Amino acid sequence: MENELSLTELTKKFFSRKYEYIIPENPIKGRSGQKWKFNAFVMYENQKYGVFIREWNRSIGVNQIRQLEKACRDTKCAGGIIVGDTFSCNAEIFGENLGIQVVERSTLVQKMQNGI
Repeated sequence: MENELSLTELTKKFFSRKYEYIIPENPIKGRSGQKWKFNAFVMYENQKYGVFIREWNRSIGVNQIRQLEKACRDTKCAGGIIVGDTFSCNAEIFGENLGIQVVERSTLVQKMQNGI
């Protein structure tokens, strides 16, 4: 069932179970003046985490991890979560080093099935 959902729907369903899940209507203006397009925010212990969802037909690379990290820093988010179908090995390592959570669709589906 979860495999049939779009990545956006699956992400919302997963995070809404335990956290406040907010979908912004407009891009968020950062301290630098740049506008950032987050797909969602997850609120946890009064802290905001920016979410990027990338439903692409290719592997997600380091550049997207960098982009999320910059967006989170500019908008005073406590951290970031990027969700996608597949990530390059370098992107996973880079995300871990920056404190960005890198989450694959298969992980979300598995956790939903296990009731986590």
